[in-house]
Amino acid sequence: MATLATTPTLGELSRFVANIRAYPVSAGQLLEKAKRTHAPKAVEQFYQSFDQDRVFKDKDDLAAVTEQVEILREEGEEMPQDGLSAPEED
Repeated sequence: MATLATTPTLGELSRFVANIRAYPVSAGQLLEKAKRTHAPKAVEQFYQSFDQDRVFKDKDDLAAVTEQVEILREEGEEMPQDGLSAPEED
C-alpha cells in the first residue's frame, strides 16, 4: 500500500503521461512501462492502485483520470480527521 511518503506529485505523473505514445493503454501496461523506464517508485505505485484492466482511450483520458485521482488523494490527505463527520443538526 502506498504511504504519504510515496505519493507522486502531479508533475511526476504529468511527465510520465507525456511519454506514453500508444493508445489505448491499460493500467497494467502503464505499470509495466513505469517499471521499464525506471519512473519514480511513487508513479509505479500510483498506477498499481488502478484495476489493471482499466483502459485509457487516449492521452486526454489518461491525463484527466490521473489528475482527478491524484487531486482527490491530496484533498483526502489534507482533511483533518475530526472534520470527516458533520455534527448532527438539532
